[in-house]
Amino acid sequence: MLRLIISPRGRRRLAVAVAMAGLSCSGTDPGPGPSPIPPDQTSRTVSGTVTNTAFSPVADARVAILNTNLSTLTDALGRFDLKGTISGTATVQVTKDGYIPQTREAAWTACLPGVSPCLQSNLGFLLQAVAAPTDITGDYTVVITADPACRDLPAEARTRTYSASISSVRPDNTSLEVRISGPSPLIFLDSVFTAGMAGDNFALELYGSSFHQAFFEKVASDSYVGFNGIATARVPPGASTISAVLDGTVTHCRTSVPLSEPVYGCVPLGSGTSGVQPESFVPCVSKNHQMIFTRK
Repeated sequence: MLRLIISPRGRRRLAVAVAMAGLSCSGTDPGPGPSPIPPDQTSRTVSGTVTNTAFSPVADARVAILNTNLSTLTDALGRFDLKGTISGTATVQVTKDGYIPQTREAAWTACLPGVSPCLQSNLGFLLQAVAAPTDITGDYTVVITADPACRDLPAEARTRTYSASISSVRPDNTSLEVRISGPSPLIFLDSVFTAGMAGDNFALELYGSSFHQAFFEKVASDSYVGFNGIATARVPPGASTISAVLDGTVTHCRTSVPLSEPVYGCVPLGSGTSGVQPESFVPCVSKNHQMIFTRK
């Protein structure tokens, strides 16, 4: 079977591109010649999510369809759903104290015979904080420390030290790229990680899974340590240290087969995931791992 693999960074860029373009997907190929949406008012649904540039859901943001009486507030996960009599041309606005308002045009799914649902629009909003983002670009020493509750992790997996370079993708410093390197070559799923700032809120996405980590380090002839998750922190202006909490997984595995691309990842027997079958596999999932960045 041929499998198409899209890197986590690629998925993030694809998701942002779809959100910014205001595209929606019904999950079915509509084929050529869809029936046009009539311009008159009819029952339609607008749904989606609201997050900020640090990837956090924005709760209690007001979502309104302009020139109508339809509005709602996002839930704790930043989700919203509006249904009512909406014209074919609809402008959706999101407002929240502390953020710059954002307006988007709804793009409707076409109605086709045997295709459901239709007359729906799914929108993603990425809000920028009014407060200028803290500038954290530069070079750092990074220390990742496993949660002390991870008692089964070997000592060599509990604390690891790396170098990191943070660079800006956008001139306003809300979108960042992070490159991590080690004293020995690291094994990456994607060597560039996505990060974001919303005011003084920082978030770094180390994509992977509990089996296929964002990256592995070879710590002995037959042993590897891997990491994945999301690191978040508050970073005041001028700070030389970023003290982030890493919500994710620290994994130690021992295997006589060297890990290298495209054979990637220590995978326990019965996981249903391709990779190297290790002699030992010890993952620790926690919301309390630490990731400390110290500016060089």
